[in-house]
Amino acid sequence: MRKFNFLLLFIIVFAIVFSISCTKDSSPPKSKDALELPSITTGVISNITSSSATAGGHIAYDGRSPVIARGVCYSTDTIPTIDNSFVTKDGIGTGDFTSVLSGLTKNTRYYIRAYATNSKGTAYGYLGEFKTKNAIPDSIKYFLNPSLIYGSLIDIDGNKYPTVQIGAQTWMAENLKTTRYNDGALISMAEDKVDWKNNTTGAWVYFRNDSSYNRLFGKLYNWYAVNTDKLCPLGWHIPSNTEWEALFAYLVPRAGSKLKSRGVLSLYTGYWTSFSPNTESDATNESGFTGMPGGYRIYDASSYTNFNSDAYFWSATDRENTKVAWYMHLGHNSIDAGLSNDNKGNGYSCRCLKD
Repeated sequence: MRKFNFLLLFIIVFAIVFSISCTKDSSPPKSKDALELPSITTGVISNITSSSATAGGHIAYDGRSPVIARGVCYSTDTIPTIDNSFVTKDGIGTGDFTSVLSGLTKNTRYYIRAYATNSKGTAYGYLGEFKTKNAIPDSIKYFLNPSLIYGSLIDIDGNKYPTVQIGAQTWMAENLKTTRYNDGALISMAEDKVDWKNNTTGAWVYFRNDSSYNRLFGKLYNWYAVNTDKLCPLGWHIPSNTEWEALFAYLVPRAGSKLKSRGVLSLYTGYWTSFSPNTESDATNESGFTGMPGGYRIYDASSYTNFNSDAYFWSATDRENTKVAWYMHLGHNSIDAGLSNDNKGNGYSCRCLKD
């Protein structure tokens, strides 16, 4: 009887232990299907040079699994991934991160996306793009007149311009660079030949579609952008023919010489050609206007012309009911300045005059 009780007790204890063991082992592991991809956005692309740029991203949610890798992937392909692109590795976890891109090729368009990886997989932010700049020596500077006192002006994009008083007028001493009207609206960029030719609402472009020209020569605008009366910063405007003529009258004789930037440099630097009268004594910049020979874009073609030899600046005056408007011209072969007219679709430089 005692042996039977002992056997019964053993069976009961064994059953309890086995039950506990089975219950513990029957808990399923956490399913990977219950996890999610991280939530990530691509950051602003900034500090763009000919060989580098700064980017990054923001991870708002880890998908219920720790973020074990993050950064940006970038390439000249339109859809960069961590498998087909250059990739930065910028830590782990959620929040903001910064990525430094180096070893880039000058004057090249890149596509970029931020990424974040957890145990579920890799998520990507929105697609961004940027174009590296051409390398320009730091020694190239504007030849502002050192004997004059310049003011300053900032446009809606944050571009800073020197300003100079010439007679009773106050002028920008550098070509306009804005991509937005003074009410914040974007101005269309029209690199394509057809887009440029057909645009009658306002457009801009870099000379030869190359952003490296922006530093010294600003942007080229069609006259339709001028006609909005919103191209210049508030309190400034594109000059009319009457106002251009007042400038010439104040500077005669040799107004053209007094409006041109000083010096004769090489074709690479983009200053005036060495043809007479652009010698040190004949291109004096006495006025401080610092006119630069930025050439222009032809309205019905993809070609650009007269860079390094001529400067063209829009006037606000047009010939009513025609496709023609006026512009101010500085030529490499003249000591004078004058007004002429041509198609409103041409791309010319712009200078602003204080109201």
